[in-house]
Amino acid sequence: MTAAIYAARARLSTVLVEKTYPGGQVMMCDRIENYPGFSGGSSGMELATQMREQAEKFGMETKLVDVGKVELTGKDKILYAGDEEIKAKTVILSLGARPRQLDVPGRAGVCGKGSLLLRHM
Repeated sequence: MTAAIYAARARLSTVLVEKTYPGGQVMMCDRIENYPGFSGGSSGMELATQMREQAEKFGMETKLVDVGKVELTGKDKILYAGDEEIKAKTVILSLGARPRQLDVPGRAGVCGKGSLLLRHM
């Protein structure tokens, strides 16, 4: 998202291609309190939305599609998303991450609901 903001601010034709919603893993965070400029904290959704809006203010386009294949050789790079071919001179791949999931009973029911800190006695 930061690269998209800088590219759009530089007046480069910028398209952010995302499978679901721009923001990635930060969207799963209930509360973020260690991000500069947000002294009161923010939810992951709020932070991702503000970053997307900032980039769009400078002209970034967002495409919510699932890219199935990429061709990165040659002058033009091509992303294949369903029936659409997205051509670009430059492609920045941010493939994201997935946190390891604990194999414990009840994990799915509390995932994304914050955290619990226990003081062991």
